[in-house]
Amino acid sequence: MSKRTVANNEITFKVWNSRPPTIGFHDATFKGRVYVVHGAELVLFPISVMAAALGRDRETIVGWEQDGRWPKSKWVVPDKRCKRWYTRAQILSVFEIHWELCKGDYGLSHSRHFPLPEFFKRVKAIFHKVDAETVRANKERSASQ
Repeated sequence: MSKRTVANNEITFKVWNSRPPTIGFHDATFKGRVYVVHGAELVLFPISVMAAALGRDRETIVGWEQDGRWPKSKWVVPDKRCKRWYTRAQILSVFEIHWELCKGDYGLSHSRHFPLPEFFKRVKAIFHKVDAETVRANKERSASQ
């Protein structure tokens, strides 16, 4: 994989800010890195962006992965600072599942009433599917150019 930079390598979603004076949900934008994978450009984001989408820290996601509850990231990037990378489609899909299950109540997702088994089941069902669709679309786009 070789690193490239192109436009449209950002992702935006709502994150919770618990610090005064701006307590509440706010849009946050993160920049990804663009890599060429099998001749197609793919935008990848580090685990910290996935953690921000869920309002968790990256150690929580690593723990879930080590317990077998969270799917392993299949993207390996030559970066010493981060081993787990995710596509925009994966992050947005997980964000939507999380948002739907907690119904916009950020506190619910951190309570014992949040349906974690249901969350993990839905994440595993869609995780690699959206990834495959992203790769296929990128290959088709590269072939048509």
